[in-house]
Amino acid sequence: MKTRISNKNLAITSNWGICLLFSLVVAFTFMLIESNAEAILYDFNNGKADGWTVFAGTWEVKDGEYHMPKEVNAAPYPLTFALDGKEVGEFTIEAKVRNDKFHSSMNQSHDGFAFGIDSKANGYVLYFRHHKGLTGAGGSLVLRWMAEDAKGGFNPNADVAEGADVFAAMDVGNWHVLKAEVSDKSKTLKAWVDGKQAIDIKLDKTASGKVGLWAADIGAASFDDISINGTGIPATDVQPNSKLSTKWGSIKAEY
Repeated sequence: MKTRISNKNLAITSNWGICLLFSLVVAFTFMLIESNAEAILYDFNNGKADGWTVFAGTWEVKDGEYHMPKEVNAAPYPLTFALDGKEVGEFTIEAKVRNDKFHSSMNQSHDGFAFGIDSKANGYVLYFRHHKGLTGAGGSLVLRWMAEDAKGGFNPNADVAEGADVFAAMDVGNWHVLKAEVSDKSKTLKAWVDGKQAIDIKLDKTASGKVGLWAADIGAASFDDISINGTGIPATDVQPNSKLSTKWGSIKAEY
């Protein structure tokens, strides 16, 4: 006996097949995310700075945040590396940054990222220049190439680019989100402050090296929710109790 299949039966079978295919694609996608995740989020909620290597300065975890609490305005400036000092050249980094206190005798404070750093701490720093109304209408985002001089300090006049007036002068105690996309292959840097692009330039030196946080001429600063993703960042670097793992878990739970 032949079985007659109506158009309605075909439609139901086709829809079921599409749903099954979609489910398999979603499941496979998240399997890849878990097994080959090239991302890490540091939220410091466990009270530790796991994965960070201090090169210079005083760094500590307090109240679920990473702090540079000691006043400093001389080299070696505070510098700490993420990823246990692993070198990367293609990545995106994002963090919440807060100027906690101006230096007692300086009218500025600097806090932000370091990248492309070599064994002698030569490399780029991308930082907020908070100030007390010294120049311009507000604080700025600055890219600087820092290199050791003969005295073991850093060249203070090696600014490469500046995105002016990204926040108000006298800014203290406020969180700002700093994000940067760095590519050593294309020699480019794009940076955003609180979602607004501030710098987009070509780099003339290598961007491959250690990546982390940097501060100078400062009273105190804090950092939190630091995410780094890109080629060469192994899945094992993803903290199992981090917000990133929690986020992936909640997304998977929806399917």
